[in-house]
Amino acid sequence: MTVVMFVFMIIFLVIGYYMMHRLDKYLAGHSFVSDDKDTEPNTSIASDIILIYGDNEIADMTKKYCVMKHYPYETITDVSEFQPNYSESTLLVLSNKDSNNLMVGSIASKIYNLSTIIVLCNLSDHLKIYKEYNFYKILFRDNDFPYLYESIKELVDHVHNKKIQSDIF
Repeated sequence: MTVVMFVFMIIFLVIGYYMMHRLDKYLAGHSFVSDDKDTEPNTSIASDIILIYGDNEIADMTKKYCVMKHYPYETITDVSEFQPNYSESTLLVLSNKDSNNLMVGSIASKIYNLSTIIVLCNLSDHLKIYKEYNFYKILFRDNDFPYLYESIKELVDHVHNKKIQSDIF
């Protein structure tokens, strides 16, 4: 009886190894697209992507604006999601917490060398800290919401048009 169980176990392991080997070969030969509902399908290169960090109303409206204008964007929820080919991307840091905005903006600037970083300063008392970094633009939550949203739209349009013009020449 133990010999039969031993043979059965060996056969089971060999079949399992064979099936896993076939699955690995299949997965290696295919690329899969993320099913993230927040991102628009990206047809351009990663350097043209607008990266959006934040989970609030202003970030959601900015994402909808990017969809409406057909600007490729990705939602960033963690600093570890940055990739080396994002160095020419635009990062919008729109969280409701200044500590998160400063952390994400400074890491993107210092470690990942993103040059165009637009951050939201929620408390004017923290402005001194924001100014220590070389951010492209600092927005203030103190401004009324429509004005803040219009400012973001103008900045997104400006940065996107500037990148398109630099790609042409």
